[in-house]
Amino acid sequence: MATGQVGFIYTRQDRVDKNGKVRVGYRRDPFFSDRGASLLSASVTADAGPWLRDLADMLPKEAHKALSALGYAMQKGIRADIVRGGPDGTSWPKLSPITRTGVLDELQGRPRPRRRGRFFGQLYGPIGYFRYPLPQMRVDVGWLSASAQRLGYMVQRGANVPVTGKTRRLYAVAKRKLPLSIEIPARPLMREAYESRQAELVDLFQSKVARYVERGAEWMRNTRSNAAQRASGRSA
Repeated sequence: MATGQVGFIYTRQDRVDKNGKVRVGYRRDPFFSDRGASLLSASVTADAGPWLRDLADMLPKEAHKALSALGYAMQKGIRADIVRGGPDGTSWPKLSPITRTGVLDELQGRPRPRRRGRFFGQLYGPIGYFRYPLPQMRVDVGWLSASAQRLGYMVQRGANVPVTGKTRRLYAVAKRKLPLSIEIPARPLMREAYESRQAELVDLFQSKVARYVERGAEWMRNTRSNAAQRASGRSA
């Protein structure tokens, strides 16, 4: 079973009020982890070997910041895999003709999809990432609603869905016959998308940590903060 909600994601949303002043606000979305999508501490604890684990132990703040870069990279990569029809190493079956044409959407009064050939349909949007708070060194990729999580779980693993009378009547209007149930073939996504990018994610993690360390050292050299000067061995 898929795991439940693990936290909230806050997305900055600026708006301009009637006086022309920019107001800063944040949208709060619940985050539901997908057990098959966890990056396992962004390859720090399980997948990348002792060197990166030691790096995270030595530089916890820098490593923790770098996890956000991994989450964002995975979010983009998963969406790209959806568009092109599956991660490397997978072989997704083609969409059914009725899905590609969008006939059922029109019969149900839904807007005709702009990209009818896109796999996972509306699930393309509610994919997000969540960086766990310290001391955890972990970032997960998952879903921004419980319904998206349930549907994403089903689509990735495949399902046999019984056909309701209402759906059968809608298909009859479209002059299409339906069996007693619809077989949804498995289209694996999360774990496979991560595994196909594992090497580049490790490289990204290392480069981000190094960049944050460099920025910190530069700040220590240039700051006039007495505390920072004492920490660096300079006299205050």
